[in-house]
Amino acid sequence: MDALLEGPDRRKARGDHHSFPQFSDMDALKDALQPRGWLCQSTGHDDDENDDDQADDKTDNGIDLSAREILENSSPQAFTWRYSIMASTPIYFHQHALVVPARHVKAVKTFLEERRILDKSKKITPYFQTKVEQGDPAKDQIPEPGKRFVIPFLQDAQETGADGQTEHGSTLEAHLRQHATPLESLLGSDAYKSISITRLEHHDGTPTPTQQTNPLRAAFHAALSALPPETLSHLSLTPAQLAADLPSTYTIYPPLLLLPAHAFRQPTWTTLLAHHPPTSHITRALLAAAAAALGVTHIAANAPIAPTTTTTTTTGEGDNTLRSPTALTPLHGAFGPPGPNATPTRADFARAFWATARQNGVAQTWAPRHTMFSRGNVKEKARLLGLAAVREASGCAAVDLYAGIGYFAFSYRKAGVARVLGWEINAWSVEGLRRGAGANGWGVGVVGGGEEEVDEGFFERDFVVFLESNEHAAGRVEGLRERVPPVRHVNAGLLPTSRGGWETAVRVLDPGLGGWVHLHENFGEGEINARAEEVVREVRKIWKTVRVERCGRSEIPLDAEDTIKLEHVERVKTYAPGVLHCVLDIWISPTGRAD
Repeated sequence: MDALLEGPDRRKARGDHHSFPQFSDMDALKDALQPRGWLCQSTGHDDDENDDDQADDKTDNGIDLSAREILENSSPQAFTWRYSIMASTPIYFHQHALVVPARHVKAVKTFLEERRILDKSKKITPYFQTKVEQGDPAKDQIPEPGKRFVIPFLQDAQETGADGQTEHGSTLEAHLRQHATPLESLLGSDAYKSISITRLEHHDGTPTPTQQTNPLRAAFHAALSALPPETLSHLSLTPAQLAADLPSTYTIYPPLLLLPAHAFRQPTWTTLLAHHPPTSHITRALLAAAAAALGVTHIAANAPIAPTTTTTTTTGEGDNTLRSPTALTPLHGAFGPPGPNATPTRADFARAFWATARQNGVAQTWAPRHTMFSRGNVKEKARLLGLAAVREASGCAAVDLYAGIGYFAFSYRKAGVARVLGWEINAWSVEGLRRGAGANGWGVGVVGGGEEEVDEGFFERDFVVFLESNEHAAGRVEGLRERVPPVRHVNAGLLPTSRGGWETAVRVLDPGLGGWVHLHENFGEGEINARAEEVVREVRKIWKTVRVERCGRSEIPLDAEDTIKLEHVERVKTYAPGVLHCVLDIWISPTGRAD
């Protein structure tokens, strides 16, 4: 508490020239805070990216409840000291810069350098235009990369007022003064008129072009600004520096904020975390405040799914066949039992943290600590929803040999397929599929994992999932032919290759009708066509073997071109440099006699 109570003498010593008058009631406090922009009031736009404070602990007049409590239970002087740190809006000072079209940047930069008024302590950055729609108090920052750039320049102290505002207006002449005419002569009148003035806003001495518009950086900036000042100043750090060093990209899967693995690897952050580790009170409070501002309850740092594991709890000799996210680093919030755990109990499921994503109108649920989620497959999921061959199979069934949490299985069902049979060896994925299906209003039956009971309507549910290797799929489907609609589609979505499921895919298709297999493969960019033909040749060999088993050799020509047909190769996404994730849609003729 002592660290939070900072007297006027100490503020003056660190260069804080803002005065903090005493207040005897909330109305006086409100009147004083309003002009400074420190009064937190809702704009009615919850999705405004500039709205850093979305906490629920507000009174009807917009003042943080903690401020009211301090005012009512402390002396006014104590409140004044505390609020100098608590103010939700940082204190900004101002400097001006030129906004210059890209084609003139080099000439203007050289001009300012020659006159020693280029501010070399600041970077030249793309200009962000502030646009205000009529009737909408929210401001959107519209980037114009490659069009106009911000060039900071130096001004004499006497040219600006005490508050950093120029006293002589906002024209180039007012800011450049004796340098304006030479610049116009250099560029020409038209080019000179294309240059304008903008204002840089400073916090703690570090300027940025306007306040942070990235919600992640804005949330952390506000949280960092609320820390006791000496926490950062002792390390020669500022909220602005730390916020600027956060990544610009991140993902929110409600209620989870997922950061890239390198999120805190900049020197500023490694310095802060070396002194205040993630388990420290300071960092826990920082993450909690940022999470609240972003409307999430959990934060984690992501990393690619490792192909191998150092434990023996997954199947295979070190292979990460369960696709467990072993490199995920929980940072804030309770993520449940540690992983990997190949045999979870119902109690483990209840303790786990579950996240949800919605793609193409379909909800998917998973436990981030135990199961991967790939948002990059959204394109293929959407394609399945509109694939004519899938939509026309409304009275039929589909099989997903690598069901996961329902990545592709859900798309088949949403497209109209009557029933989906799935195979999955990760119990956490099966539970995610069950929860996700429920969120979409679909019924699920699970076979395996202690849920072997099969009631009368079991196989009439939208999904029947087998918690076992798909090596058993052909035998399972053969025994269910009379109880499920004909299987017309088989999805084999395993990378880098689904080769291990090709024969099973051919065997589970309806023998009398045939159908399509959708095989996922990784191909080099320059070898897609050749590799696709290789796959077709291998699948044709499998088809011949199965056809002979079921019908004998004399039924039809086994080498007819139309027995196996590559209908389409979909390039889904880049898997690695020079490697593409592709899906092959292959038509498979009937392997048995038509009924």
